[in-house]
Amino acid sequence: MLSKTILLAAGSAALALSAQAADPAAASVAEDIPAARVHPERWPEVAFPTVLTEAGEARVQAILARMTLEQKVGQIIQADIASVTPEDVRRYRLGSVLNGGNSGPGGDDLAPAQDWLALADAFYEASMDVGPGEPAIPIVWGTDAVHGHSNIVGATIFPHNVGLGAARDPELIERIGKVTAVEIRVTGQEWTFAPTVAVPQDYRWGRAYEGYSSDPALVAAYVGSMIRGLQGPPSTTPILAGPHVAASTKHYLADGATTDGKDQGDAAISELELRLVHGAPYIPAIESGVATIMTSFSSWNGVKLSAHRGLVTDVLKGRMNYGGLVITDWNAHGQVAGCSNASCPRAVDAGIDMFMAPDSWRMLYDSTLAQVRDGTIAMERLDDAVARVLRLKERLGLFDMGKPSQRALSGEYELLGAPDHRAVAREAVRKSMVLLKNTGVLPLQPGGRILVAGDAAHDIARQSGGWTLSWQGTGLDNSLFPGATSLWEGIEQAATASGGSAELSPEGSFTERPDAAIVVFGETPYAEFQGDIASLQLRPELRRPIATMQRLKQQGIPVVAVMITGRPLYVNEALNAADAFVAAWLPGSEGGGVADMLFAAADGAPAHEFQGLLPTAWPATAQHGGETLFPFGYGLRYAHGP
Repeated sequence: MLSKTILLAAGSAALALSAQAADPAAASVAEDIPAARVHPERWPEVAFPTVLTEAGEARVQAILARMTLEQKVGQIIQADIASVTPEDVRRYRLGSVLNGGNSGPGGDDLAPAQDWLALADAFYEASMDVGPGEPAIPIVWGTDAVHGHSNIVGATIFPHNVGLGAARDPELIERIGKVTAVEIRVTGQEWTFAPTVAVPQDYRWGRAYEGYSSDPALVAAYVGSMIRGLQGPPSTTPILAGPHVAASTKHYLADGATTDGKDQGDAAISELELRLVHGAPYIPAIESGVATIMTSFSSWNGVKLSAHRGLVTDVLKGRMNYGGLVITDWNAHGQVAGCSNASCPRAVDAGIDMFMAPDSWRMLYDSTLAQVRDGTIAMERLDDAVARVLRLKERLGLFDMGKPSQRALSGEYELLGAPDHRAVAREAVRKSMVLLKNTGVLPLQPGGRILVAGDAAHDIARQSGGWTLSWQGTGLDNSLFPGATSLWEGIEQAATASGGSAELSPEGSFTERPDAAIVVFGETPYAEFQGDIASLQLRPELRRPIATMQRLKQQGIPVVAVMITGRPLYVNEALNAADAFVAAWLPGSEGGGVADMLFAAADGAPAHEFQGLLPTAWPATAQHGGETLFPFGYGLRYAHGP
């Protein structure tokens, strides 16, 4: 989809997107596959802001000049906390650690917040324990805080990006970024692998819900807001001097364009589409000074992005003037032709500055060290990568801020899930919901008896989706979400507050005939490739609540369907059975926001007006690319219709 509105939304450099080179045969580098050659001169020139002082850059160069080869190689490697110890960091001088989706302190991804901060201190202290004359280079810890600080028990969990795209509210996005950054700082991390700026074109892809929209203009309009929320506005003031963390836009490039929506697959598209659609969000990202960019697992026309010199060095760093750090995804270098998890000089040559080598780091360290020594990896390229790592750390303020527990906000555990943070999340839930059908049953009037049915009504993990406490977001119960509100709890509170009552019955039975029934159904949590599907429909076992809707309707009970989902799906049976249908997406920890939209105020008027608009088209069939039932931008209002 080539949006004609992109030039209005993708930042001040967007006008350059449509410019074509005078010599269309020009190629920046002879890639292994001709279809994957790029023409950098056709891409926009972008201004990366000044984010270091002259003194800061001088410190980077002074440290670089003092480093041993072993230290340099260590700095470009990031290990997962499940596979590395503080002693390993001390010995190998590793530049970074991360916590994967199932990793946590002491092997417990559900560890209390205090343990996360204590481990952050331990890694920091190990990185600073150096010999005489050796430069002390603090480690940096990256985390997948992709919808709030979502690895931490008790943190605020925001709607996933597909829902935020429906909200059409960049200012809200910035506030979400600010809250997320504050909660990350509480537990001592400094870097989040967010925001995802994919532009999904096939919603069979299991990561599609991580993208704001299938429309590049909408995605581009959000990117700067989230980066400012996380990092603050671009400045030479250290990021950690404010309530901020480093951000990372991902996954560069065209992860949302793979054939058949296959995760880690191949985007077989033209360079024009690559640039206009999938490159668009990187313009405001670079203009906003995003600290890091993560390359994709996926390929473009057969060449893996983590080894695509044309796109990483010639386009991103060269033509688009990106001055930050480029990191791979989880062992993605191992998928490069001629590489393995243990060895990939081609990725360094392509322009990668840091390997995300979670469990392969030790072998990769040894091979990379040998490859620099024998000239396979040029020392000039290694020095450039190390300098970019050091600039990230200087920009954060790591050299001057002390250990994590000594920094502002660290250990202020009351900020995790703080009331004002949850209020922002609840507002985000309200604004993200899309009303697709209403025959007059909504808003529910005060004093009514409400039946709440469906297998998703009282399951906070399910309404939060993947990347929540665990990688896939599965195997969790409500006890792991202190302070959170399930949809059922929010509905019960709203019904009671209105003078009515509510009854929870997943299968739809009731003791007293209700005035209306709310049936909550939809997808179960998933992440990455495990969420890929063959067709746009629910698994058979997830369709049982639709029969409940049909049975209730046959009894003359008004039915409100609330769908929990990471993507639009073919659910025509539910749409036909329900008197009202709401797409609630993956709302996160604040289920009360859903109830806010369903119930009338005391005077019978809507308490809140729907504002959510579809971030992508809703299908009329289960086939990708088939007929559209509701177009992009569709959404009903209480007052004025669509």
